[in-house]
Amino acid sequence: MNSGVDIKAVQSILLDIIGTVHNILQQANIPYCMIGGTMLGAMRHGGFIPWDDDIDIGVPRASFKKMKKVLKENLPPFYVLKDRHNLEESWSEILKIEDSRTHVKERTGGGKTREHGVFIDIFPLDLTNSDRTPFLSQNWFVEHLLMLECIRTRNDHSLKTLLAKLFSLLFGQHVFIMSVGRIASFRHSGKFVANYSGAYGMREIFKKEIVGNPTLYQFEGMQLYGVEKPHEYLTKLYGDYMALPPVEKRRIHIIDLTVNN
Repeated sequence: MNSGVDIKAVQSILLDIIGTVHNILQQANIPYCMIGGTMLGAMRHGGFIPWDDDIDIGVPRASFKKMKKVLKENLPPFYVLKDRHNLEESWSEILKIEDSRTHVKERTGGGKTREHGVFIDIFPLDLTNSDRTPFLSQNWFVEHLLMLECIRTRNDHSLKTLLAKLFSLLFGQHVFIMSVGRIASFRHSGKFVANYSGAYGMREIFKKEIVGNPTLYQFEGMQLYGVEKPHEYLTKLYGDYMALPPVEKRRIHIIDLTVNN
């Protein structure tokens, strides 16, 4: 958990971003909900997990295109909207809203670091008819397309990597991500809601009534929307979600923060 960064300062910047986004989306009647660790923090801590340095929300696929347009038109100029077209590392359709007045150094896998502004993540939530991945189902195709997107940047010479690079060369760098979007956009109903871009992959598929209608929860003195049935949602994602993880697993990813006034 040790880090030289002032985690409270990072969280304060995140609150400014999500407060702005909440107001814009509410005025435009665009639904959203807290997901992942942000939803967990709301239920277990009434706000941030104490060592958390990000915020994740989900927006239904049917509203995602409209949301991007509304945000571009209404965000303050110091907030920058980023997606796969202007992100150095992006393997999915995650949208980021970054505070350009900030500069952080973040610890990534393999002992590497990357630098960017403080940001929140917005994930598309897709409808599907199963929480499993039966052969040739929607979930099966999405799972394999995301896998190909992940491996296309590798330097090995495996057949899968070579095929992924070939398809990217022939059809465009983001062919697999565009394909996921098209597959998901064909479905206008379903019994389940999926966050295909989440950290837990196919585990992030929930019965539609669990995500339900956006419901307000307290979060660091403000109210933000979350899933309708948080207990069922968090239990499937984390198990005993009220139990704190061991100290060695309470990781802060950001190791340096600079704020330009």
